[in-house]
Amino acid sequence: MCSCEFVEKYVLLNNVNANIVDGSYIEIDLGNSFARTPNMSVELISATLRTNIYYSALVVKLDENPDNYKGTDLKGAGMGILEYKMVFDGGAFTDYIYTLSNNGGSSLTIPSISKLRIDIENVASSALVPLVDYFAVVMLIKIKYPKQDDNITDAFSRQLQRSNI
Repeated sequence: MCSCEFVEKYVLLNNVNANIVDGSYIEIDLGNSFARTPNMSVELISATLRTNIYYSALVVKLDENPDNYKGTDLKGAGMGILEYKMVFDGGAFTDYIYTLSNNGGSSLTIPSISKLRIDIENVASSALVPLVDYFAVVMLIKIKYPKQDDNITDAFSRQLQRSNI
């Protein structure tokens, strides 16, 4: 039985401070704090999206291939489903609000990386939803990884990684 301790970190993401890549992907820089960990789990805890286009549902996807996930589309991993919740009538405009389904998100186990790349897809067509199509998105993501012994220095860890290449 493993007596491992785990560290949990949370990332709050919104479209105001998001790093947008290719118009459809959100990239989250996690820094180098995961350089010594063999793997991590990534879980979508909460999500809300507002757009002026109606979709039956949306899926938040991670651009990775976790060991504990298999998707029939073979394009990344589903972190969670955003369900249509309500319409916001602003008079001259109408917006649609989507939130993470009651089932919550999946806990996906991936190799440790320094950047997460996330996209949002239309469930009906599997097409990417361009970021210009929504006005607001807020996500809370939990990252969990094994606690590392502080006796191993970062420099020594990098030497070990190079020797394994």
